[in-house]
Amino acid sequence: MTQTKATTLIAAVWVCSALISFPAIAWWRAVTKVQPTEFQCSFTDDVGYLVFSSTISFYAPLMVMVFAY
Repeated sequence: MTQTKATTLIAAVWVCSALISFPAIAWWRAVTKVQPTEFQCSFTDDVGYLVFSSTISFYAPLMVMVFAY
């Protein structure tokens, strides 16, 4: 594998993780409490879930890359 390809793949992993986690972290305080109906999906504002999601999306891959490279 060339260095350019490896760099591209690593960047793709980080971009994917950012796209998954950033909206949840950026807008978790913007969620208002409303009574959801059966036709409405509610967005979680559970801080524990948001921290867990970010840890799995960012820090776990970071540790793998630090030790693998």
